[in-house]
Amino acid sequence: MKVKGNMKSLLGWDGGFIMVKWDQFEEAVKWYQRHMGWTFIDQFITPVGKKAFFRLPIKTCHAQVTLKSFESDFEHFQELQAPEGNVRLTFDVADLEHTLSYFRKNNIEVSSIDELPDGTKTFDIYAFGGARLTAVHNSQLDGIYPNARLIDFGTAVCTRIGVKNLDDSLEWYNNQLGFQLAERYSESKSALIHAPGSSWGWGEEENIIPIPILLETLSDDAFSDKSNPSARVYFDVRPKEKFVKLHEDLKRAGIETSEIAGNPDSWAGFHFFDLDGNRLNVWTYQM
Repeated sequence: MKVKGNMKSLLGWDGGFIMVKWDQFEEAVKWYQRHMGWTFIDQFITPVGKKAFFRLPIKTCHAQVTLKSFESDFEHFQELQAPEGNVRLTFDVADLEHTLSYFRKNNIEVSSIDELPDGTKTFDIYAFGGARLTAVHNSQLDGIYPNARLIDFGTAVCTRIGVKNLDDSLEWYNNQLGFQLAERYSESKSALIHAPGSSWGWGEEENIIPIPILLETLSDDAFSDKSNPSARVYFDVRPKEKFVKLHEDLKRAGIETSEIAGNPDSWAGFHFFDLDGNRLNVWTYQM
């Protein structure tokens, strides 16, 4: 059974959570304030655990990062002994050398610099508790935010997803989630697909902006049965009735899906896995 199949997707890309341990939560809040240059908004305990909210320097309406505590009561929020996997939540950085120099001087682990298919430079940051954040260079931001490290969610690519077979994955993401092929890079065996961007008014097609997601072919040894990343990409589905129906449809299609955590009348989320065990997360929230 197909959930969507060549139709406009229900899932709007909407940022994500960075997960931290319950007993290290307050320390993590201070760490992100200090090292990322983000503006602290508020923190409190919700029915699904601790949350803290930060404003990204770019200062657009959706430029907000949420820290979230792991929880043992909800499968969706459990801290499992599983690898970070191959789904990357990306952030724009400006001056690449200055940013790398800051992290190294403060003993924050970073990976070597890699390149996306279009030549854009990228690297990983292993943040508080080992959460892997992926930085993507955005030269248009050079010099604008000198005191910030991660300035915005990634614009050239907002999410990177490693796959085993590109053709199979392109078909799966289109048939099951309604994501559309935007560009294929034959030399690197990767492709750009488009998910809709989250809008404050679903159904207003002119408000929904295509969001770029990079599918990139990796070797088989890069994969495990399942992943459980600390930096988690989320897709937004509203209204709540569509969120609940999507959960039911995914399960009916035989896609491994968690139970719903929280209450769709306020906030709720669940996750499911693609063909290669990549974890994708969905939430709904009422404004």
